[in-house]
Amino acid sequence: MLVANYSKMDNITDTVSGEIADSGATAYTLGGLYRLSKRTHVYAAVHNVRNDKNINYGMGGGSYQSFSPAACSTLSVTSLGLQHNF
Repeated sequence: MLVANYSKMDNITDTVSGEIADSGATAYTLGGLYRLSKRTHVYAAVHNVRNDKNINYGMGGGSYQSFSPAACSTLSVTSLGLQHNF
């Protein structure tokens, strides 16, 4: 199975100061799952987030990140795994 995702975040709009320039980001994920047997699979994925110069989106959900990335940074994660259903 092939998995692909592309996301484009526009600039943030604040109700007080309006739109914040260069506060968007682009993200993508490419991955795949290969079936070895009826209950065992291997998978691999590459995740990438590219921030504009005034934002610091990360890979965590909500406020659960272990660190805050710098503005204008690019974050990349590669994952490999084995899944076996008992």
